[in-house]
Amino acid sequence: MRKSRALSAYVRILFGSLFLLIAVSTGLSAGDSAKEILEKVQKKYDEMFNATLSFSQKVKFGLSKAEYSASGMLYMKKSNHYRIEMEDRTFVTDGKTVWSYSPENKQVLIDTYKEDPRSFSPEKFLLSVPKDFYSAILAREKFRGQTVVVLKLTPKDDKSLMKSLKLWVDEEEWLLRKAEIVDVNKNVRIYTVLDIRLNTTLSDSTFAFVAPPGVEVVDLR
Repeated sequence: MRKSRALSAYVRILFGSLFLLIAVSTGLSAGDSAKEILEKVQKKYDEMFNATLSFSQKVKFGLSKAEYSASGMLYMKKSNHYRIEMEDRTFVTDGKTVWSYSPENKQVLIDTYKEDPRSFSPEKFLLSVPKDFYSAILAREKFRGQTVVVLKLTPKDDKSLMKSLKLWVDEEEWLLRKAEIVDVNKNVRIYTVLDIRLNTTLSDSTFAFVAPPGVEVVDLR
């Protein structure tokens, strides 16, 4: 049971973290305050029904000081349909069931998708902004040769699993270029957007997982 709850919490945090790379994609103006930017994030989400995103990821673990880097693809469709494909793992949910596949271990873990008041799920985040977060524009700086505005969000709830979030937004094209998320264990997750496509065709089969032949299936439900 502990393993089941831990898997669900981790997957929701990962989905939520990557979803921000989609949510803050366009719609800002040069004079926007942090609050106005977040309100436009919500409006953009209302207009979106699916998205496909390629990304790079870097994780710095607070306790061990170890680092992990990877790249992958994220597919999303309303509501609570996500698929994350990376070299060492694939996560899939249809909003009811979560699949976690490890090619190295030749194993698929299956769990029930659960909502947790303390978790950082993407739809919960977008519906609660800005009333549940303190927000501020930190600076404007150069990132990969482009001028970006840096936005910081801090949850008002001290029980949140997320400690802080920083976003780097390109002021020329108004696209999100980078996101940095710090959790309560001082783990730092940094995501960089490589490519993004909104409102394309994604079949329902994208958000289901069929175990390959010879793979062990562990059902934690």
